[in-house]
Amino acid sequence: FPTLDALKEKYKERLTIKTGLEFGMQTITVEPFQKLFNKYPLDFVILSCHQVNNLEFWTGAFQKGRTQDEYQHLYYEEIYKVIQMYKDYSVLGHLDLIQRYSDTIESPLEKHFDIIEAILKQAIYDGKGIEINTSNVRYKLKDLTPAYDILKLYYELCGEIITVGSDAH
Repeated sequence: FPTLDALKEKYKERLTIKTGLEFGMQTITVEPFQKLFNKYPLDFVILSCHQVNNLEFWTGAFQKGRTQDEYQHLYYEEIYKVIQMYKDYSVLGHLDLIQRYSDTIESPLEKHFDIIEAILKQAIYDGKGIEINTSNVRYKLKDLTPAYDILKLYYELCGEIITVGSDAH
């Protein structure tokens, strides 16, 4: 942060430099992320969910022993619970990330409409946005992340804040 502050000062006439992080949160990690947020002067926070109960999606540990419908529903429930507990974020990142690790790619709205709608309504109520993540190209997914149907629902619910990210880290 001292380096960023020095660069902000040095280039203030030519660039706007902002600081941000992606918080891969779970209900069991809200407190440490709140402490991290309180410690640093962040301009932007992407809130995303990469695991539930410390079980990773990319390894299949979270999905093991569950049907696709079960683990997808648990994933969205976790996001909903987190955004009720934590408010210091800017946008929800790659909202349907779990699709990347699912056996079949289908619109999550087909079976999880109620919980996804609740997530979007809460985010809109809290003045937060959603990220369109272009990593779907790299992962050869058939749809955007989040899926077009989720973006359409967000719009229909009067959501206004959309960012675009590449997941490039």
